[in-house]
Amino acid sequence: MLRLPPASSRRAPIVILVVLVASVGVRGSAAAAAATADPALRAALERLRAEAPGKVEAVVTVDGRGIATLRGVLAPPGPEGPRLAADRLLARHAALYGGRADLTDLRLENSHASPGGRHLRYRQTWRGLPVFDAGVDVHVSPAGGIFLMHNRFVPLIAVDSTPAITAAGAGERARARFARSWSTLAGAPAGAPPATTVAVAALGIAAGGAPESAARPAPPTDAPRLAWRVVLRSAEPAGAREYLIDARTGTVVRERDLEVDSHLTGLGRVFDPNPVAYLGDPTLSDNDDADGPEFAPAYLDVELPALRRLYWDRYGPVTLSGPYVRITDLIESPFLANVMTDGRFLFTRDQDGFEAVMAYFHIDRTQRYIQSLGFTAVNNRPIRVDPHGLRGAQNAHYVGFPSGSGWIAFGTGGVDLAEDADVAWHEYGHAMQDNQNPAAYAFLGEIGAQGEGFGDYWAYVNTVVTSPALPDPECIGEWAFEGVCLRRVDGRKHYPEDLEYEVHADGEIWSALLRDIALATGIGAANRIILESHFLVPLFPRFSDGAAALRDADQALYAGAHLGAIDAALAARGIAP
Repeated sequence: MLRLPPASSRRAPIVILVVLVASVGVRGSAAAAAATADPALRAALERLRAEAPGKVEAVVTVDGRGIATLRGVLAPPGPEGPRLAADRLLARHAALYGGRADLTDLRLENSHASPGGRHLRYRQTWRGLPVFDAGVDVHVSPAGGIFLMHNRFVPLIAVDSTPAITAAGAGERARARFARSWSTLAGAPAGAPPATTVAVAALGIAAGGAPESAARPAPPTDAPRLAWRVVLRSAEPAGAREYLIDARTGTVVRERDLEVDSHLTGLGRVFDPNPVAYLGDPTLSDNDDADGPEFAPAYLDVELPALRRLYWDRYGPVTLSGPYVRITDLIESPFLANVMTDGRFLFTRDQDGFEAVMAYFHIDRTQRYIQSLGFTAVNNRPIRVDPHGLRGAQNAHYVGFPSGSGWIAFGTGGVDLAEDADVAWHEYGHAMQDNQNPAAYAFLGEIGAQGEGFGDYWAYVNTVVTSPALPDPECIGEWAFEGVCLRRVDGRKHYPEDLEYEVHADGEIWSALLRDIALATGIGAANRIILESHFLVPLFPRFSDGAAALRDADQALYAGAHLGAIDAALAARGIAP
């Protein structure tokens, strides 16, 4: 989500309840065994270490009763393939995470490939019901060995599996909570809240609330309970919001916003990345969306690859829809200006089609850059983009619904934000992370700060890659706010004393860290390490988890060749894995 200057954010901090897993790193066999209070767990860990072909490092939970992460050489390469190798490790060492050896309480939810291997997420189930946000992640190297496992399994579930609240009743309670909280949301218009529809009502087990509050780590996890997961979709402004409703009492356990789908080559007119940066003129003004001679030198005519014709007709009209972007002005605020009979989309900024072309061109190009780095499974899909979705709002957002495959919408309150490629790249950064590691970054605190920080870094690095001659690529969103940097990625913020407990402000710590790594290792290597790390973080990562994932990614991709540079950058920002 794009954060505006202070008073214009769309969201206020939401009180979130509890943490799923809080962990500290314990290195070495003796230290880990001593910190693990459960004798059976100690024995299980020593059994794994005895069988593993190399060193195994354990990260135990704060209370010492469970293991949050295992890394090292957990299992050697084998002939069976990643899925069977992961199944074999989970079955043989089920005592390490508290599950069943027959794996009947785990279901493979998704599997992603990357240059660093295969990343498998297993969702925990209990008596056929999903356990929300619980399970195990297993990471397999390209050679077939297992090098990392994150554990969010909830053992010893014992709840009444008969709901006292129906799905419809849970939906009504979610609507009521949404209506009560509407007036507290920053940027919410006056009057009644927008109409909502229930998009999802699924029965499962809630094993706690949120991983952290907006300001500080939350208390230990709540006891598991039967719950309905309700996702509300709203219109004007559109979005999606998730609620976990206790299926016995009807109370709200947790809520969160899901804002952190024949070809030819057409021709489009764009800014690259925006007129302020391209012309070096911070005095340019939106002037109520008017075009003028001052913008003429900033227009560039570019190819729009892989456009699709409507109706699968080789002679039909052409739409701004391709393999990586689908422009649709029908998600949030209806408008349609994305179909041309000849494939020529040569608009100027006073025409609404201009923002549609901007969104298509810059998102399509960044996905092609991602694939040039060797990543063919990072948001490789026709993401739905609404260039005028937030009518009258000076904001933009990514809505992660369905999880891992949501949409992007841009606001029009002031400069139409799709006119600034920095904004498109920032929002696409959220989509990338959500697609790689569904819902992992969708919370406040350090979790969301990594999402906002990566979005800003992705805007910075795209400017450097596509327009290396432009000055000051570290300034993000200078046209969106008419000559004023929305944020910068070269600040001096240091963790933890510069935390403001607001995701966009704290994201400047993370974006500056990523830039530091890029300057030390080279942009190509840094981007591969950073993208790989998104697969390797546990669900709801803190800064320390993101730091560990950067190190794990370098080990997986480059055999640790850049660890010195990464560790130096982390130390300079005060972040320890």
